[in-house]
Amino acid sequence: MIISTWNIRGFNKPVKHLEVLSFIKENNIDVLGLLETRVKKNKAHRILQSRFRRMNSFTNYNAHYNGRIWILWNPVTTSVSIVEEHAQVVHCQVRHFATGRTFHLSVVYGSKNASLRQQLWQSLSDFAVTGGPWVTMGDFNVVRHFTEKISDTPPVFSELAEFNNCLLDCGLDDLQGTGADFTWFNKHDISSKVYSKLDRVMVNSDWFQHYPQTSAQFKPPGVSDHCPVILVRGNPMFRLMEKLNKVRLGLKNLHNVEFSNIGQRIKDKKVELAQCFEDLQKYPLSEAHINKEKLISDDFLKLKEAETSILIQKAKLHDIKHNDFCSAYFFC
Repeated sequence: MIISTWNIRGFNKPVKHLEVLSFIKENNIDVLGLLETRVKKNKAHRILQSRFRRMNSFTNYNAHYNGRIWILWNPVTTSVSIVEEHAQVVHCQVRHFATGRTFHLSVVYGSKNASLRQQLWQSLSDFAVTGGPWVTMGDFNVVRHFTEKISDTPPVFSELAEFNNCLLDCGLDDLQGTGADFTWFNKHDISSKVYSKLDRVMVNSDWFQHYPQTSAQFKPPGVSDHCPVILVRGNPMFRLMEKLNKVRLGLKNLHNVEFSNIGQRIKDKKVELAQCFEDLQKYPLSEAHINKEKLISDDFLKLKEAETSILIQKAKLHDIKHNDFCSAYFFC
């Protein structure tokens, strides 16, 4: 079973809809928490029904007017039952059909305001008494350690202390991960560049006992300024099968001659962007690497928008009028 959260930093543009669909498909995501969608409530239903109608969904507009947290899941593999919803966190129970395993999941999008984050810490502390395997993941909008931020302005000690005290009360700790050390960066020039580890996966002791082979993967941010984080559960053979399945999908896409040119350009640019992001992790204050990342990121976004335009043009007029992005063009 594979769970992910991603601060998508706005979810109104079709190019981001396509990127999320591609992300779900490429990584076989069973449950996805989308954060900071910035989508108004009257538009959210239309996006979910047209672009993601094959998935079940939940949004927390009842707890916050801007619907800060969306949860999508594959109803064929997984069931999700909402236990509590708040403005900054949604607590739910997840059941994986293939294994029959059940656990608790908390999807977090913490407030940028330290005072408001007190409500998040209280909600996590109250929910911790539920017991059983529990994973908490998302964008907490605060770091745990001073080394997790590179900026002219250091982290505020009291904010770190409040976060760590909450985790101590809840019995939560970081799950071992691979990929980016800094999960958010502001994409400014060298004079005002900021890197922070705001996104993370944390689990309790019961989780470690039941799922000792789980790990977190922090992927390149792509069309966002936050890294998507993926929680992978399974033995090494299971992960090998996942990788082989990705290769199979890649080979299948090679046969799609109609889109092979722009598709390959996007793939190549995505590899360049991932490599550039990796270099930035090593040399975060290098002006040359910062400028290179901005150029490649802009090129990648332009290619994705061009691909979106081509797909829209080839879709049937009926589908365009009904905002239907679930045609074969998007799921081939």
